[in-house]
Amino acid sequence: MKKILLIFILIIPLIVVISCQTTQDAVVEEPQPVPTPPVEEAVEEVVEEPITNSNELIFPAGVSIRETERGKILVVDTKAIYDFASTNMPANVPISLRQVMEFMNMNQNVNIIVEGHTSNIGIAYPYNYNLSVERARNAKLYLVNSGIAENRLVESPLGESLPEYLNQDDLRRNEFVVITNDDDFRVYNNFVSRLDVRKETTYMGN
Repeated sequence: MKKILLIFILIIPLIVVISCQTTQDAVVEEPQPVPTPPVEEAVEEVVEEPITNSNELIFPAGVSIRETERGKILVVDTKAIYDFASTNMPANVPISLRQVMEFMNMNQNVNIIVEGHTSNIGIAYPYNYNLSVERARNAKLYLVNSGIAENRLVESPLGESLPEYLNQDDLRRNEFVVITNDDDFRVYNNFVSRLDVRKETTYMGN
């Protein structure tokens, strides 16, 4: 009886140890969540392309553009106005032409149509028309002699066919049409093809 009791006393601690070991083995630690790094919002990088538009114009001081049906008219501080029935250049015309030349030197991509105009006093054709021929030719020659390539200039005598101004003095003028591409030429030619340099005219409005 003492032997049985002794065996029992020795076995109990062994059972307890085995039981504890089994319990420890059975416990599986829950994996800790791995922190997720914050997701940065993808921002599309905007790459600015260089400006390559050949029609973008640079203007010297006192020069601007007036949009018309026949195209872009170069507006200068001093108008290129001629005396009555004269093709000689008064002092104001070279001032205007120097501004045209400055504009062309700053914009090597442009050509200029040099228009010659007259008032609508007198016979439209051939008298006024011939005045406009000389006014356009003289202005072009001045620009060429000042260093502008001749192939960048086109003469366009229009006589009294385009009386855009009410004042007769303002009609005796050179005007300068800016040409940047073939479309500008087409617009201009389509417009002037409808003009009649032989027809007597009156003020048309701007």
